[in-house]
Amino acid sequence: VVGNWYPPQRAGTVAGAVLTSSPVGMSAALATTALLPSAKAAYWVAFAVCAAAALLWQLLMRERPEGAPDAPVKEKAAPPSAGESIAVAARSRSVWLAG
Repeated sequence: VVGNWYPPQRAGTVAGAVLTSSPVGMSAALATTALLPSAKAAYWVAFAVCAAAALLWQLLMRERPEGAPDAPVKEKAAPPSAGESIAVAARSRSVWLAG
């Protein structure tokens, strides 16, 4: 989805910002959970936050910007076999140095 909305040179930065939201949310939850009166209240607050986020996602998220052309369908090459992948790993000095 990020690749549909941002050019390749910015997609990594945007993806990083999105992925950072999870640890930030966990830190905020850890810092504020003790303020709630009970574990049951903590679960209800978590439910409300998740439900609001899901609702916003459903209402606002689009696969691609309006008016954007359909992405061309690219034919993918067959993935390498497991044996080929193992052979590449076995020939790699980095694998043997890390092992």
